[in-house]
Amino acid sequence: MRYLNNIKYAAMNLPGWHTQRKLLVIHSDDWGSIRVPSDRVQAHLANNPMIDAANAYAHFDTLATAEDLEALFDTLRKVKDKNGNSAVLTANCLVANPNFEKIKDSNFRDYFFEPLEETFTRYKQEASLKLWREGQDEGLFIPQFHGREHVNVSLWMQALQNNHRGVMEAFNAGVFGLNFKALHRRRENFQSAWDYENSEQSSVVLNSLIEGLEMFKNRFGFASTTAIAPAYIWSLEQEEELKKLGVSQMQGRHIQGIPQGEGKEIKNHSRLFHQPKFLQLRNVFFEPSLQPKKDSVTDAFKRINLAFALNKPAVVGSHRINFIGARSVENRNKSLKLLEVLLQALVKRWPNIEFIHAAQLLEIQRASGRNLPKI
Repeated sequence: MRYLNNIKYAAMNLPGWHTQRKLLVIHSDDWGSIRVPSDRVQAHLANNPMIDAANAYAHFDTLATAEDLEALFDTLRKVKDKNGNSAVLTANCLVANPNFEKIKDSNFRDYFFEPLEETFTRYKQEASLKLWREGQDEGLFIPQFHGREHVNVSLWMQALQNNHRGVMEAFNAGVFGLNFKALHRRRENFQSAWDYENSEQSSVVLNSLIEGLEMFKNRFGFASTTAIAPAYIWSLEQEEELKKLGVSQMQGRHIQGIPQGEGKEIKNHSRLFHQPKFLQLRNVFFEPSLQPKKDSVTDAFKRINLAFALNKPAVVGSHRINFIGARSVENRNKSLKLLEVLLQALVKRWPNIEFIHAAQLLEIQRASGRNLPKI
């Protein structure tokens, strides 16, 4: 099995752009999205037989506090590359969350969202959002686009209108990001925000992308040149629309889930040989909170070693949950210690390593003469 995995990892690194530079990028998803605000809320919702609130996201994931970000930034500052730059996180951000009060006031007929400022104020995390900007200015925390919000608006609203017991109770607690039973659809949650089952839902998603990218630019002061679809599910039509709006590369795995509409199953599509220049391929993963039994450091190091041996940049996928201590300080501290160990091992093994973010990788590829669209 290990031999077969090595062949698979090697094959992932064969297509696309190559370089002899030792480039390390860390993609981190979900920043800005709410999940479960407290252990008390999680325990309450876990009592509902229509809700599955037992996974790691339900136990640990929520908005990052100022303390979480300070601990993350301190860890990134500890390790420098050959140019004296600290390690950097590409923070794939949502720019809005559902406005539960307005949705309820409409008797669940209409969907409303709130921008990040309102979400962070409601959760009393204004200091955290301020640190986003400080991390951006210092080059430690560079936002890119993950969507307007991390919920499939059409399918979530449909479940609310149908008064699904679990979905409604979670809504009343200000939560949407859990797994639910008896949804009678192909996924057990609403996290795949860009998925759709018909043309009307597809239009809703496209409008959210247009609006979300404009909100992103207004919030952060620059356009996002890369994007990552929630749950790695997006259509080729959405990708073409994103290109028109200035997004030159998708972040993702080698397998893309493509919605087919009309109630059909999602089609798994390999991107290794289909327009690989438009995909910033994640060929490494660091997920200690999601995979607690795995030796995250050793596994990531081996994959980075393979990528560099094949003259590929090492692109690490790592979700926000790994760096959240608001509900478990132990969760955050464990992951950050492992991250520091990994980064120190990398600079020792490759003194010429370079820490860059996703947009920088795109620009380096352009400068090398790669035929990528101009912004």
